[in-house]
Amino acid sequence: MSLPRDKLIHRVAAISLLILVIALVGVLALRPVWTRYAANRDLIADLEDKVARFESIATRQASLEQRLETVRRSINLSELALQAGSATLAAADLQEQVKAAVQAAGGSLTSTQILEPEKVSSFDRVSVNVRMTGTTPAVQESLYALESGQPVLVIEDLLVVTRRTTVRSVNRRTAQQQDRLDVRFKVSAFYQRALGTDPETS
Repeated sequence: MSLPRDKLIHRVAAISLLILVIALVGVLALRPVWTRYAANRDLIADLEDKVARFESIATRQASLEQRLETVRRSINLSELALQAGSATLAAADLQEQVKAAVQAAGGSLTSTQILEPEKVSSFDRVSVNVRMTGTTPAVQESLYALESGQPVLVIEDLLVVTRRTTVRSVNRRTAQQQDRLDVRFKVSAFYQRALGTDPETS
């Protein structure tokens, strides 16, 4: 027995509407799940990217540490730092090196002042304030001798003032203008306690 055409159409429409409602309910129910899945997928991709970067950094760090260790083994600290039994002796040694460099270059050492020693990371540093005068070549040679030799010395706070003086010849008939520099700077060096010496007592 077949259903009348109108009833068949109504039944098909009702079933279609039911299917549509079920599909809509399913979509609404699955939407939060899909949203969470998409967010988790992006988070997972971001974490995977970070893990890859961290692995790259870890690999480079191991390589850099190996190279640093190689450099450490190749460096002889006894050649780069002042060797002395105390900071006071190291500063006095630095003072003598400055005096020798200035005099060898033909300059005049006006004054030196030993500063308080400093702790820089795990190293000890001594410094001396220096004031000298001399011609431009004498000053250049002095600074070059201090910075290019061993142990390693560092020049800071350099102040140069030019003073023009008149230099007369032996017979005093001729005179020549000459620039003379008045130079002030601080020179510093790290020091290493010499073997066989006792630490300073406070």
